[in-house]
Amino acid sequence: MTPWGGACLILACDGSQATNRTISDSLQVKSDTLENFLDRFGQLNALHGESLVKTCKFSGIARSLFYEIRDQKRTVSDKVWKKLEAAERRAGIVTKSDSNAESSTSPKKIDVSEVTHSSSVKSLRRRSKDRMIPVIGWAHAGEAESYEELPQSWQNEISSECPDPKAFAVSLEGDSMEPRFYDGDILIVQPTTEVHSGCFVVARFASDGVIFRRLEMRGNKIILVPLNSQYESSTHTADEFSWIYPVWARITKMWKR
Repeated sequence: MTPWGGACLILACDGSQATNRTISDSLQVKSDTLENFLDRFGQLNALHGESLVKTCKFSGIARSLFYEIRDQKRTVSDKVWKKLEAAERRAGIVTKSDSNAESSTSPKKIDVSEVTHSSSVKSLRRRSKDRMIPVIGWAHAGEAESYEELPQSWQNEISSECPDPKAFAVSLEGDSMEPRFYDGDILIVQPTTEVHSGCFVVARFASDGVIFRRLEMRGNKIILVPLNSQYESSTHTADEFSWIYPVWARITKMWKR
């Protein structure tokens, strides 16, 4: 045993209870801070018709940052508190501690019972069921003959409320679905959900290759319909596909060169 090895063990044993208390207290503070943030953000959200997009724009707090804070991936920084408090002042929201000479970076507690539309606070918390899902390249999606063969080495993730437990996203390539869908759009698909006539799908041909189309079913025929008039519809049977997944949502980029 080295001379310092035993000492380290003694310190670890003697300090374990104190360390556990410190960790527990720290977690409680973080939890209280998050609850305070969600309560106040929820009140602001109620004033904006429960539109998270409008609330984030009004407060200057990016939606992606809000999701990360809500999902406890980031803490509420002093900068975020300042933005929230500035937004509250512009909206005419008065907190109980506004009469106190507190630092602007000190999180001020509000009485949740005074929130006019408490449903907004609840809806924000319900959205904590969001989770991060992988974003897979178009070419990689085309290489997978089944869900289990999808690449596990994805580099990008997005937050989604999609209820499908196996949901993933693909980055669209091509112009065959313009003018509604564009190259670079992110399509969130549902592997465990049944397709139906009229829905948009991402399909992988058994012979290789992946395609995005509106699906129409006529008897035992599957018709894939492009939205771009420069492309033609195609007719298939089910055995021509490895999989066909319905699209749950689309995320589009606003800036196009």
